[in-house]
Amino acid sequence: VINRLKERGQDKYELGRERFLEECKKEEIRKEVLDILRDKKTLIIMVAVPILLYPAMIIGMVMIMSMVASSQQETVHRVAYATEYEEYASALQEVYDEYEEENNYKLELISMTETDKEAKADSYDAWLSFSEDENGLSITVEYTSTNQDSGYAESILEDLSELYKDKIVEEKLGEYGLTEEFLSPVKYQAIDSVSESESVGMNLGGSIGMMLVVTIMLGAFYPAIDATTGEKERGTLETLLTLPVTNFQMIMSKYIAVSLFACVTAVLSLLSLGASVIFLVNSVTEGVSEEFAGIDFSMILSWMPVLLLVMLVTALLVTAFSMCFCVFAKSFKEANNYITPVMLIVMFASMAGMLPSAELNYKTALIPIVNVSLLIKQVMAQQMNLGLAGITIGVNFCYSVLIVWLLAKMYDSENVLFSDGFQSFKLFEKRSDIKKG
Repeated sequence: VINRLKERGQDKYELGRERFLEECKKEEIRKEVLDILRDKKTLIIMVAVPILLYPAMIIGMVMIMSMVASSQQETVHRVAYATEYEEYASALQEVYDEYEEENNYKLELISMTETDKEAKADSYDAWLSFSEDENGLSITVEYTSTNQDSGYAESILEDLSELYKDKIVEEKLGEYGLTEEFLSPVKYQAIDSVSESESVGMNLGGSIGMMLVVTIMLGAFYPAIDATTGEKERGTLETLLTLPVTNFQMIMSKYIAVSLFACVTAVLSLLSLGASVIFLVNSVTEGVSEEFAGIDFSMILSWMPVLLLVMLVTALLVTAFSMCFCVFAKSFKEANNYITPVMLIVMFASMAGMLPSAELNYKTALIPIVNVSLLIKQVMAQQMNLGLAGITIGVNFCYSVLIVWLLAKMYDSENVLFSDGFQSFKLFEKRSDIKKG
């Protein structure tokens, strides 16, 4: 700080004590930010993971599914049958030819003798056999479930058998002058009071909430270790404690710096995930487009400021939680051991949104992390309650303040800062072993 003041042509005595201390606080935050920026691992986790992870995971998965589906549609699936079943196979072939334009698969039925069944097993995907008795026709398919082409051929034959059955039923009813309505004298209809948009959002909201919370945790993970354990490992913590600032001001400088990067990760994650979902909506893959088509994104975008505020408060909470555990570690490896259970706890708490019966109410809104996941689920289902959102933001912020206060108390204790981690933190100790004071 003194060197920077000299560059400006100023002297610390001319500034006065209060101004000099203020410069020390600013310089401490600047130092923490620069230390974090120098760590390449932190930048990769903070920037590359949220920007590249979701597109690579979601868009890549869609592309792979699309490629697999396209290849299966272009592949000619060969199904063999014994020569003695020529009559039944020809009937199936007629049904296939009739619906060939509507079907998105290609099928070839091959006549083969029973003796060639084992010898030419590699030349076909499934084996087809028939049997008929007083109860009707039975179709049996032998296939290999571990083989993708064979499994797809079995599903094709199942669809084809259903079409063949419907054709026979229609012919039989026609002989008696009846229609298909004769087979279903009672009709059942269920009307869902929830719109398709809300239903789709409810199903996706839980997994999206978990992904966002875990990514924010990853963004705060390495900076928290570097700001706490890194000082011990580099041997600079003692020097920091001699600065003309209080321990609370020093830990707040570290907390602000780490929180800044966690908040950047939260914003990038939200933007990246949103862009990935929009890509899925506009995807050329039919199944994917139909799955997301029911979501009303205009309503979700109107709630984006609230959702962004929730993400930022979550970043503050996760940062405080991570630093609170890392302060006990003496090395990067030890900090990893301490933070791993924390990450698992956060991950399991964020999975609450994936439970069908879990919903955000005045009780669950008081549980940190759980309330965030349930709120995101509520936003995706377009059922957000602003009152519950306010409680969620307030509760997580209060938890953050409480944990930072505890963290400051830890930095006031040399027994915590310079001890052997959790080994010196004894919950049960004999009264005779407790030192006076």
